[in-house]
Amino acid sequence: MSDKHRLEIGSKAPPFSLQAANGRINLHNLIGDHNLLIYFVREFGCHTCMAHALTLAKIQDELSLTSTRTILIGGGSYEAAQKVAKRYKFPFPVFGDPDRSVYHKYNFDKALMLVQKSGTVLIDKAGIIRYLNHSTNPGASLNKVELLTAAGSLNPVH
Repeated sequence: MSDKHRLEIGSKAPPFSLQAANGRINLHNLIGDHNLLIYFVREFGCHTCMAHALTLAKIQDELSLTSTRTILIGGGSYEAAQKVAKRYKFPFPVFGDPDRSVYHKYNFDKALMLVQKSGTVLIDKAGIIRYLNHSTNPGASLNKVELLTAAGSLNPVH
């Protein structure tokens, strides 16, 4: 991908749609009147990614204070996403991106065409990227302190 298509903090979030229970849902619907946190996992079977997703589940109350809604995206089917959501009892939606089109739009490509990158993207209510963390190492794909700080700066709690 050329540098002119690289996303960075301050970039407009690329639009996308994903399969949901009642048809397709798009970025605009997911944002609504909230900030949106997207956690991209390497694979639904990545244990480190699932541990980070469980960490995100534990901080949903803190994120909701900043008007931030969370979703998880994995590289599998809608059915695989629903199995993961049910197994882990996540309090947020889990979506499959079987052709990884959303991954590509957000520059979560494969390092050396082998290792799927994971990470987090925080998009504000206006659709602007305010936090971005791409990682080849799944252990570094979630920084809770940085993420909560970034979310808090969008909607300071008084």
